[in-house]
Amino acid sequence: MVPLSAVNFLVTSNFADGFSGWMPDHIWEIGSENGNDYLKMDVGMNSGNQGSRLVAYTQASDWTGDYITRKVDSIKFDFFNSSTFETATIRLALSSAASPQVADSNWWVSHQSYQVSPDSDWVNLTFAIDEDLFSKVGIINGQPGTESFNETFSNIYTLRIISSTLGDIAIGDEFYGTVGIDNVQLIGIPEPNMISLILLTSIAAFYFKPKNLNNYS
Repeated sequence: MVPLSAVNFLVTSNFADGFSGWMPDHIWEIGSENGNDYLKMDVGMNSGNQGSRLVAYTQASDWTGDYITRKVDSIKFDFFNSSTFETATIRLALSSAASPQVADSNWWVSHQSYQVSPDSDWVNLTFAIDEDLFSKVGIINGQPGTESFNETFSNIYTLRIISSTLGDIAIGDEFYGTVGIDNVQLIGIPEPNMISLILLTSIAAFYFKPKNLNNYS
């Protein structure tokens, strides 16, 4: 087991100073930030189709780019669902494009999902990043592009958190209710020298404990 202190946190968004590079899919979904230190989203609370899907996304440079070179291992975050009747089925979606509406774009959605029940408290969700755990999915306009997993993941432009029961497209399901996202973390594989240093430090601390001065009183 890798020591907790060896976990390589590449970037964290805790929303203490605003949106931290994350946004809902539509401006109408933004909940009041006054007094909130998390991303609050009021989904489906306006008439019509706009703002009706549970999608949060980032295109910030800290969160995108070459996931292979950065050795991205997983993404984790806290989530709550205060809808009175909707279950959220949370997945990740990643792409080298800005939107599933872009022709020939390549979108990958996680097989892994979490069902978060109505009126839930905060829960912590972790998604491992691996080719075997994602599928290329359809897009809105035409057929998806021909990029391989490695080609897309070496050039990530958009990361989405979505609610999708089937996981067959990255636009997210229609939803009604307020949800929250917090403490989003991009985690990399620890460097071997980091693990070795921490293990050596732990061993040294165990064998070279300070003498008990009471023995000399």
